[in-house]
Amino acid sequence: SSEETGGQTCHQCRRSKRDNVIWCFKCNRRGYCDSCVSTWYPDISLEDIQRICPACRGTCNCKVCLRGDNMIKVRIREIPALDKLQYLHSLLSSVLPVVKQIHHEQCSEVELEKMLRGTEIDLARTRLNADEQMCCNFCRIPIIDYHRHCANCSYDLCLSCCRDLQEASTPCINGVVDNKIGGIQEMETLLEQPKIPRVKQNFSDKFPDWKANGDGSIPCPPKDYGGCGYPSLNLSRIFKMNWVAKLVKNVEEMVSGCRVYNDGLLEKTEFNDHRHCQYAHREDDSDNFLFCPTSEDIKSGGIGDFRKHWARGEPIIVNQVFD
Repeated sequence: SSEETGGQTCHQCRRSKRDNVIWCFKCNRRGYCDSCVSTWYPDISLEDIQRICPACRGTCNCKVCLRGDNMIKVRIREIPALDKLQYLHSLLSSVLPVVKQIHHEQCSEVELEKMLRGTEIDLARTRLNADEQMCCNFCRIPIIDYHRHCANCSYDLCLSCCRDLQEASTPCINGVVDNKIGGIQEMETLLEQPKIPRVKQNFSDKFPDWKANGDGSIPCPPKDYGGCGYPSLNLSRIFKMNWVAKLVKNVEEMVSGCRVYNDGLLEKTEFNDHRHCQYAHREDDSDNFLFCPTSEDIKSGGIGDFRKHWARGEPIIVNQVFD
């Protein structure tokens, strides 16, 4: 009791109270004093706080909880199973083009390595600690898996920089290598190429003395550019062989095996929905309506429809937010 211990500490104000502190039966670790309950949680009864405290509900607004991730964890646990499946499907659908892009770049580089060293190649594996992140020595972007490594000075170059350097050096490559590069480009057309924009490195202007070799291989940059000038960088990996290929296959199966929305049906019926308001009167245009739910609509129906319009970049007007 409070009398025996000299008072209990309130989780909200962090003060030891001799008056009544309502202790949570669910976690049996937190208590809230009367004054904090009336000030911060007037909509929750004392009995409900005793049954499940604000921290267990994920609604505690004390400094410790606001700075931590407890609210996020509680919200995730509260999400229904079907909504979790929809969220995960949306994430996988967004990740799939990125994983395909990584696989596409790896396949192109492996084909070039086979042309240089023969069909039987064994890529050396770079060992990293669990908390270690390898970055490209040129662009400083983290390296995901495949990269080119200097055996002499440990210079690392990501595949994107490798491709930019090869493209910048194309006029210097002879006709024999043109056939090799052409073979790679033919192979690339057979692969499904995701259209993900990226910023290309300008090697020609910034580093005119660093060129790809005549056979398409890449030398270590000169000492002035941070390397050692070693004749060729070796293709290396971080994960197991075919790890990304298996990842692509798994993600494709999961995305194609779970259809969350029927977009065609939604497009035909959404304009009959009271939550869609007409804000323009352009003829022969289906973009005259905006999604205008109220805060109560989202509170009761979830954010599924909101996410659908938001993902397409459409403006959304949410009414009664202030209320």
